[in-house]
Amino acid sequence: MQTTKTYPKPEDILPHDKPMSLVDKITDFEPGKWIKATTSFDEKAFFYQGHFQGNPITPGVILLESMFQTCGLYLRISAETTPGFPMIMGRAVKVKNASFSKEVKPDQLIEISAKFKHKMMAFFVFDCEIHMDGKLVCHSELVLS
Repeated sequence: MQTTKTYPKPEDILPHDKPMSLVDKITDFEPGKWIKATTSFDEKAFFYQGHFQGNPITPGVILLESMFQTCGLYLRISAETTPGFPMIMGRAVKVKNASFSKEVKPDQLIEISAKFKHKMMAFFVFDCEIHMDGKLVCHSELVLS
């Protein structure tokens, strides 16, 4: 018999409020390894106004922020479940080699994954990807402190 894992709601553990709370649901988590989450963006979201008229496309910076928030979720859950893991705010420090290969439109479900690479002093490094319909949309290395 397989048990279903339940995870906290992102809005219950991240310091973000709407409209900047961008991650809807944590779907999987492996301590010390990775976290996976999903989200979609409502067509009425503020960032679609004027981006672009008659052809709304999710700005790349919003996709990056959703990846940063997913990393923040990893750090928050790790702090709650791993003895000695520091509780940090998870401030965005660096975006390295961001690449965008597919447009994300309103109401399309995206899957975000953040793989923990390593910690150096107070910096946490992640490899992040966004997939939609099984295809890579965006990937980047992100650093948080």
